[in-house]
Amino acid sequence: MKRKNFVVVAITLMLMVACISPAPTTGQGNNPGDNITAGSEDFGAQATSANSILLTWPATAGAEKYLLDLQTDAADFLPLIELPSNQTSYEDIGVPEAFALTYRLRVRTASATSAGLTLTINTPEATPNPLTVQANDYAPIAWTPPTPDPGNPNVDPSTYYPPGFDPEHAEDYDPANAVQQVQASADIGPEGGTLSITTPDNITYELTIPPGALEESTLISLIPIEAIDGLPFDGRLQGAVRIEPDGLMLDLPATLRITRADAATLPDGMAALAFGFDGSGQEFHLMPFAPAAQTGSYLGGAHLAKLTAAPLRAGPLADIALQQLKEYGIGNATPQEAAVVVKSHRPTAAEAGLLNQLAYGESDLGLVELVPLVSRQRLATSKLLSLAQSEAPDWSQMTVSLAELEILTNYYGKDPSLKADLAKILDLLLDRLTKMLANNPNKCLTGDDPYAQAVAGKILGAKPGSMYAALKNKLDPQLLKDVAERRKKCTLFLTIQSKITEDDKVSVANEVQVRGEIGPLEFNFQDGKVFLTGRGDLANFYEDVKISPYPAPSTVCAPWQPDNIDSVKPQVIVTKIDLVIAKVPNGALQEVKLFPMTISDRTVFMGKMNCTHTQPDGTIEKYALTQKIPALRNSLWYGFFTAAHRPNLTLEFNVQPAGSRIIASVNYDRPSFSPGYGTWSENSTFELVDTSPQ
Repeated sequence: MKRKNFVVVAITLMLMVACISPAPTTGQGNNPGDNITAGSEDFGAQATSANSILLTWPATAGAEKYLLDLQTDAADFLPLIELPSNQTSYEDIGVPEAFALTYRLRVRTASATSAGLTLTINTPEATPNPLTVQANDYAPIAWTPPTPDPGNPNVDPSTYYPPGFDPEHAEDYDPANAVQQVQASADIGPEGGTLSITTPDNITYELTIPPGALEESTLISLIPIEAIDGLPFDGRLQGAVRIEPDGLMLDLPATLRITRADAATLPDGMAALAFGFDGSGQEFHLMPFAPAAQTGSYLGGAHLAKLTAAPLRAGPLADIALQQLKEYGIGNATPQEAAVVVKSHRPTAAEAGLLNQLAYGESDLGLVELVPLVSRQRLATSKLLSLAQSEAPDWSQMTVSLAELEILTNYYGKDPSLKADLAKILDLLLDRLTKMLANNPNKCLTGDDPYAQAVAGKILGAKPGSMYAALKNKLDPQLLKDVAERRKKCTLFLTIQSKITEDDKVSVANEVQVRGEIGPLEFNFQDGKVFLTGRGDLANFYEDVKISPYPAPSTVCAPWQPDNIDSVKPQVIVTKIDLVIAKVPNGALQEVKLFPMTISDRTVFMGKMNCTHTQPDGTIEKYALTQKIPALRNSLWYGFFTAAHRPNLTLEFNVQPAGSRIIASVNYDRPSFSPGYGTWSENSTFELVDTSPQ
């Protein structure tokens, strides 16, 4: 009798499981009802943003766990997450935009696991909605002499000298040395180097630039940021720093390390998040930390700079891998705050959007919230592979794909689960790129040629170990030779001619006149758009510098002109000249915009100012006063130009008729104006000039 009851109960349980479990499926489902579209009552999905999907389902009696799997292509489903029986929804955050995702829901009971229901949903295209923050640098530190100790008669007098004071040459002392800026600068060249600074509150920033990242010696500056208004985090700012020249692209990734003397365990519920934004505080986005346990080598290339492994809970110590100099930092936030950034604040550039997506998938977020097992890098790689296999891209799409592949290879090139797909993407893009370079017309600033120039420049100038070196090794040498010859027929320079005067009507009148050219300019690309960059040390840039002090009651000084004006060589770095080309076959150049440059005088202006002083008894004393203008991280002329053009330092050029050697130009002829103080005048002309053989 007992055995009979056991059989009845077993049959009853089997029937119950059959009723509460979705019908078994294989692949996409054997029955039409098993493969549903988003919105079914049994298994629904909704795109809550371009980068997030909300999955929902009804509670199932007898369920012990719900298993969600994800499929992005023809491959097998991968486990996404296991959820407890009391959870009937899950939001998958950090998925790619404009991409098809197939989810499978399975139910695990005490006796079986269902085959599951599947659905497919497409995420929409993202609409950029970047965040803007306000970075506040540390205030300068004023030197104060130590308090004398009356009980110690043997005090060294030099203790009371301000920084830079030499009693034997007191006339050369610059009072500005008594105020120290919280910043550090150094020239770093193609051999690479390290620059570091520690703030007054003991936060240390160390930037390591590997060999090959810079083409020539460049003045690099670290300027720590004390606070950030509008930071979208609900925890502490661990540290942030401005790296100049702002916007400069590196040929190989650098590493930024941020450490704190007051290191502490992250608060419960908080994760450490890296972030970046541009010099004006715009385009805030999350950043992945430098990859743990890998050197970040490109496919088929040599090793790059070592990307030191970040701790699981990065907190007060973490490394950020960066390919562009701008503003970076680390802060504490809840995963909910991070989700808001990913879902609602997609940056404008596709590359920054990808970094945003990758950062959200880092393991730190799993400390307080369930994390998907399918990595964000796996999804990003799958999308890029799908695009590479689709119809032939145009040049804009090609440059975005190359930039995104470079990011994925930088961070995950040694991940064995991604290596084969990354190599496949490279080969697919190479095949398309070969045809596009071969078919591109032999022009300079028309149609698609600027894109071809930009990609060809990346490949021809590729450093060992870079993704572009891998492309170069695989491209037909004859094609590269043809491309190189084609590039010689598009040689562009930016010329500057400017005279600015400023008279404050109280203490001094200034006049600065310059003339020079930067080039040849290089084509580059970002976010599917092409632009020009350039740099150079300009000899004889300054034509005239004159400072005329107003007379004091008893002292008169003649106008001062530096003695060494011919030897002052500014370093000029142009990080972006935007080019807008009409989107039609052989479309013409329509717009040219010059974004703020970085100009640094490498040499101190020196000279003597002749003065006369009338004594109380009427006698006149003549003397020469040593004067100098220190070489800081700025330029004397550009300081005046910046003051005269604030707040908008982006210059919009007038495009000249086709065939002119002057491609575009802008002129400012202002006999008298005031930017808020003093009386100014300016006559400045910038020209984008084609110097290639006609």
